[in-house]
Amino acid sequence: MGTRIVLIRHATAERYSDSGDHGRALTTGGKEQAAALGRLLGDYLVDPVTVYVSSALRTRQTLAAIQPSQSFADVVEDRKIYQAWMDDLIEIIRLSETATTVIIGHEPTISATAAQLVANEAQAQIFNHGVPTATAVVLDCDLTPSEINYGSCQLVQVLHTTVP
Repeated sequence: MGTRIVLIRHATAERYSDSGDHGRALTTGGKEQAAALGRLLGDYLVDPVTVYVSSALRTRQTLAAIQPSQSFADVVEDRKIYQAWMDDLIEIIRLSETATTVIIGHEPTISATAAQLVANEAQAQIFNHGVPTATAVVLDCDLTPSEINYGSCQLVQVLHTTVP
């Protein structure tokens, strides 16, 4: 049984919020960006899909903009993702029980996790300088989720949309 992993960096957000970093909302362009990313993801999601999303406003809004284009078996809001590092995201993936695990989070964790999971070193270097907002990294692993570790996945595609 193989596993598909999709690591998504949230869409473009406001630079400042009176609510602090956790409360930064998507810009109007960011909402459009996320909706466009949702339409692109359709070709890459294998049912059933579980989504793990950071509790930050901008990641939840990214999910809300993506969701009309997709069908998810389960959505889990996890505050740990807000300040997570690679090992935290890999642990979430290992505990998943669906064909596709989607994580919507933040930089630098999304690109660092992608770089560590990709088996091909040349492909891993794509992520050395991070990923822009509204980017999805699609990975395939010929393992069950509980077996996934560093260097155990193949890069399928990097999807990105820009602010209109």
